[in-house]
Amino acid sequence: MRWVAAAVLLGFLFAGDPLAGEPKCEQAFIEQEVHRSKVRMTTSRASEDAFVPGVQATLGRWRATFRLFLVFNSLGPWQYDKCHTVLVLADGQRVPLGVATYEGFYLGGDTVSETIAVPLDGKAIAQLGSVSRLKLKVCNSEVKVPEEFVCTLHELACKVREWRSGGRNLEQCEPKPRPGPHSAPPR
Repeated sequence: MRWVAAAVLLGFLFAGDPLAGEPKCEQAFIEQEVHRSKVRMTTSRASEDAFVPGVQATLGRWRATFRLFLVFNSLGPWQYDKCHTVLVLADGQRVPLGVATYEGFYLGGDTVSETIAVPLDGKAIAQLGSVSRLKLKVCNSEVKVPEEFVCTLHELACKVREWRSGGRNLEQCEPKPRPGPHSAPPR
């Protein structure tokens, strides 16, 4: 269970492009470990932000497991220890989720970290992989999801499709840098 706790603390951060209307996906923040016929992918940037969403996928020859991690860091009392119901809407459509589990940790002083882990299935990954608007509700609180998280979901879904089709070129799914507003056009 300790590897889950370590994976939970992983997050990511992207720089958004306000003029483009969508996240600027210039860096891959999915860490992957490939072992023969198995690959594990986890969001790979640690963060001490108040809310850090993350994903983890383990793909084998015959079995795949997916988890959505929601990490809440705060000062003060626990917020989600008694209620950790999660609702995810992808472009207005409800995403099928498994039963959420909860873990809480003291980080030192009055700082607590709460993690809600929700199993996903292949249909949910496919649905999240093509999402443009994502809404998340935990208990009675709507949580603002960083728009950059959409980039990570797209990349993860692409890597899952590539792995399942027998391909092993997962790097093709990593975001390609887009030219900035002051870069010269290609010749």
